[in-house]
Amino acid sequence: MTARCRRSHLVVVLAVAATLTVAGCQGGADTSRSAAAPRTTNPSTITTTTSTTAPAPTTPAPTTPAGPTPTGPLGNPWPQIGAAPPGHHTILAMGDSLMGLTVVTLPDVLAAHGFDAVVYDAHVSASGLLDPMNGSSARDYFALQLAAHPDVDTVMFEWTGVCAVGCGPDTIPYGSPAFFAAWHAAAADLVHDAYAHGLAVLWAISPPPPPDLTGGTPIEDWSSTPMRFLVGNALSMSERRYPADFGVTVADWWQALSDTNGQWQQALWYDNALHVVRVDDRLHFTSEGSTRSSTWTVAALARLYQR
Repeated sequence: MTARCRRSHLVVVLAVAATLTVAGCQGGADTSRSAAAPRTTNPSTITTTTSTTAPAPTTPAPTTPAGPTPTGPLGNPWPQIGAAPPGHHTILAMGDSLMGLTVVTLPDVLAAHGFDAVVYDAHVSASGLLDPMNGSSARDYFALQLAAHPDVDTVMFEWTGVCAVGCGPDTIPYGSPAFFAAWHAAAADLVHDAYAHGLAVLWAISPPPPPDLTGGTPIEDWSSTPMRFLVGNALSMSERRYPADFGVTVADWWQALSDTNGQWQQALWYDNALHVVRVDDRLHFTSEGSTRSSTWTVAALARLYQR
């Protein structure tokens, strides 16, 4: 690819990612909540009257003790989780290391909400939809997992945008229009294969990627930290269209791990305390973060099983 083409592609992805990032900050918040408009009270005319009846005694309104003052960015409120579905479910979890960390707490969160379900962990750390997974393509790896677990009735997918092997100068430039087209085509293939097997499908929207602190210029290469940040944002935002595009239900891990403004944070204030949700690499989840992603997953599964 010529330098001129690379610059052209880079302009496209920067424009797309910037637009989607703004949308993500809005879409990452709970869309069922809206900010209440400030209420104004017009002063009324006071009319004095003469009365021989003594005024009724007044009772002070009860006061609610104030909670601790937040010492960090506010986390989104826990999601409402519908009734547990009847019967038994078997869930296959495919994705990268964030899926693997979610699966650590998911069985306990499912049980706590009355779900009769087991989870098969088929994540591959540092994998991406265009990379080999244990030597197989994403579709072939999925087929192998279904053959190994014929009782699966539900599949969960999630990838943050890794393309360490499948992208390069001689293949697909990372972050280029060709990359995004190939990524979404691979996602569509997985969903199609899942439906062909009669499975229910849940897609987890990846949480905000760690902000780029290098100050560098993005280039169309996996080694570019600024480009990885832009791609992660763009993919998460585009996954919000998967219900309309593919007919899947989504679990909003962006909302689970972001603050109320939809921004990346390492620690969040909720339940009257500050909780560290990302480890020091700023990407992976602590046990608190895993519980957050698992809880949003269970809320999405409840919706999925009610369809």
